[in-house]
Amino acid sequence: VALFLQRAHRINSNLTLTDQDKRDIARICRLLEGIPLAIELAAAWVRVLSCREITIEIEQMYAAHKNLDFLATSLRDIPPRHRTLRGVFEHSWQLLATEEKRVFCRLSVFRGGGQRDAIEWVAEARLMLITALVDKSLLTRNAFGRYEMHELLRQYAAEKLNDVWQEERDVQDRHCAYYTTFLKQRETRLKGIDQEEILGEIAREIENIRTAWHWAVTQGKIKEISHALESLGYFYAMYSWFQEGVEAFGRATEVVIDGSDPDQKSLMGRILTYLGWFFLRQGLYEQARYLLGQSLELLQNLNDRKNLAVALNYLGILAGEVGNSAEANRFLQESLDLYRETQNQWGIAWTLSHLAYHAGSSLHQHDAEALLTESLSIYKAIGNKQGIAVALNNLGYNAYLQGDYTVAQKYLQESLTLRREIGFPRGIAVSLNNLGHVYEALGNYQTSQAYYRESLDIATDIKALPLALSALGGIAVCLALEEEKEQAVDILTLVLHHPASNKETLDRAFRAVHKLAPQLLPDRTIPEFTTPTSAQMEKAAARFNSLVAEILDVNTNTRHLIPEP
Repeated sequence: VALFLQRAHRINSNLTLTDQDKRDIARICRLLEGIPLAIELAAAWVRVLSCREITIEIEQMYAAHKNLDFLATSLRDIPPRHRTLRGVFEHSWQLLATEEKRVFCRLSVFRGGGQRDAIEWVAEARLMLITALVDKSLLTRNAFGRYEMHELLRQYAAEKLNDVWQEERDVQDRHCAYYTTFLKQRETRLKGIDQEEILGEIAREIENIRTAWHWAVTQGKIKEISHALESLGYFYAMYSWFQEGVEAFGRATEVVIDGSDPDQKSLMGRILTYLGWFFLRQGLYEQARYLLGQSLELLQNLNDRKNLAVALNYLGILAGEVGNSAEANRFLQESLDLYRETQNQWGIAWTLSHLAYHAGSSLHQHDAEALLTESLSIYKAIGNKQGIAVALNNLGYNAYLQGDYTVAQKYLQESLTLRREIGFPRGIAVSLNNLGHVYEALGNYQTSQAYYRESLDIATDIKALPLALSALGGIAVCLALEEEKEQAVDILTLVLHHPASNKETLDRAFRAVHKLAPQLLPDRTIPEFTTPTSAQMEKAAARFNSLVAEILDVNTNTRHLIPEP
């Protein structure tokens, strides 16, 4: 920052900076990763551009992978060779040996760097050549052993890869093959005792994985798409990146189109299953129903029992979300039978837990507890931390329904602790929401609201609308019980009218508004709340963000009220 200011004031001695300018300058220096020459060249533009405009130009340069020549100047106090960043790069390029040039260019396919084994395989780079590039400051090795290249250097290398060697396609193919195989090799371990470690590995390589997936899809590489699908889909679900999942897997459906190949049909069924799941978690129930229905038909026709179990499972969860317990029970039981047939322990545990949760109205509470106890036992045996957290959460919710709030708190707090350790956003929000229910039942409305608010904040951030609406409904109930009845009715009206509210949330909101509306709104009838028109639903959806912003205003922050575990 000091270097930018020094150069900028030399060019424009009358330069005055606003707070926004200072933020933009800090952003520029971060984007340029502290490269002195790049910072000086960026600062030279204060002659004709504002700091905001310089920031935008650099961001666009990164996003579009072009306009490297933006970082240039015609000022005569800088040596000609240093008047453009490209000129500096060209000078360094000329000093490289032929094989060093080739490896340098091949490394441009990596995003965010790579581990040594990846670099050696994809770029066909011997350690001696990698070391030479490090010695010449074209590559760096961080404290974790990861090799990285500055983004501006990477863009320059990418230009040379195509212009000089004409081997971009070959190197991209190798990069794609490496990272899709990387995902394939981690499928089983993702659901076992190494789950946290594997999720971390995928997270560190996510930019390379996104690049590999994009290449596989645009080039129609069916095998690579199939290799990557399960681990990437599970990763998206665990990190609650539902919208990215929809976009990435949606593009794949345009490629996997061979209607005569059973393997491609199965792959399409698997893609549609994940898409249905991502839509379901966002509260887009009709889209989820359609996609899961298409998946079910494809997989049934193929008698693909392994993947059919997953589609049936998600259809069961969907049925439970919209209040069809009988259908939820049927789908989940069919899924459980298939998981048992294929001896998929993770699938058995997952389905038992959801069978108890979503088919609860057709089960006695002690039956639900037995299913959840079996689920927990299996998850512990295979070491699946996320699954253990799911089972504990559902045991806690089951105890809450029975009015055993001490046991409910214990299970839910254990679940929340595990989910925070894993870093599972939606799971964290679910446990927080259920703890809100417990404290509400105990009459501790301030603590209850604190849990609901944190749940709402997370759920809104990840666009898990059904969960956000559940938290909103909980906040409204607490407000009503604290005599803030008008605000409570306002929130409950939105919850009841919003198309993403699930059956459980609607039932809670209906019970609350049934008590409040006659007192506050005697001229309105209950059906006005419970049978919204299309216009009312659109209005509720449009108002959602502004209402959430009001509720999460920093002046009403209650996070400090949440007890420490």
